[in-house]
Order: sequence, then C-alpha cells, then structure tokens
Amino acid sequence: MHAFYISQPNGARARRAVGRATGRFWWGHLFVGLFIVATAHGYAQTSAQDREVPSDAASIPGVTELMLAAGQSPPATVREIVQDVTPAMLAAADENGNTALHWAAFFATDPGTIDALLDAEIPVDRPNTQGLTAFEIIQGNDSLVGTNAYRRLLRVKLENRSQ
Repeated sequence: MHAFYISQPNGARARRAVGRATGRFWWGHLFVGLFIVATAHGYAQTSAQDREVPSDAASIPGVTELMLAAGQSPPATVREIVQDVTPAMLAAADENGNTALHWAAFFATDPGTIDALLDAEIPVDRPNTQGLTAFEIIQGNDSLVGTNAYRRLLRVKLENRSQ
C-alpha cells in the first residue's frame, strides 16, 4: 500500500492511503477503459469497409506476406502461408510493433483467420508500440467480437496471464 500527503488549506497535512488504483494497475487499464467507453458511444466503431488493408501496406517497413494475408485473405490462404514460416517469422512485427495477429484482429472479417494464427501458436500477448495486444484491438472489430475465435483468443490471453 502506498501513502502520500495532501496539504490542507489550514496548513495541516492529512495522510491519505492509496491502494492499487494509483499504481501500475490503474495506468495499465486506463486506455482499455477509454477504448470501451469510446466503443460504447460509437466513436471507435468502424465498418468492415473502413477496415480494408491499405493499398500501400506492402511498402510499410517490416510488413510480411503473412501480415498482409492475415488482414485480407481467406483463412485457407493464411493456413497455407503459416505452414511455410518459421516461429521467428510468426513473431515478426512491422515498424509499429504489429504482428500478423494484430493485423488480423484489426482488418480480418472471417474468424477463421484468427483460428489459423492461433493454431500456428503465434505469440498472443505481444504488445505493439502503442501497448495494445491483439485482444485489445479485436474488441473494436464488430465482425469478430463474440465469435468462437474471439473467445479462444481471450482464453489463451487469460491462460498466459495466469502463468
């Protein structure tokens, strides 16, 4: 438990005990809370049409064939590519720290894409440069929220957290 002092108008000092709310716990969940509120009010919602992979995405430093496929190709294509990549290539990130799972969480409309990446044992808890994991990104993708792939990603995230 942390403590700090607050000066009162009369010059006396009052001791205030502060628990986990002001520590790492609070800061770590601030963005997630704001994202959920923004989503609830429609500010973070985008349609599937707005989520198309940019045409110049291949020119972004660090973007791999797997990332592009995860964002725009059917699950069968993603499964074919995953069979030919090494574990290091699965964990590869672009200049923004996004892995293929981040790309799928944002751009994909078919839950099978997430399943294909999870079957390949892609790293789940890797944050991008903004500190967001794929699970936090997928919460804004209306096409995937509530699907079995979404629940599976949540389950894997929770299992990794408890270890």
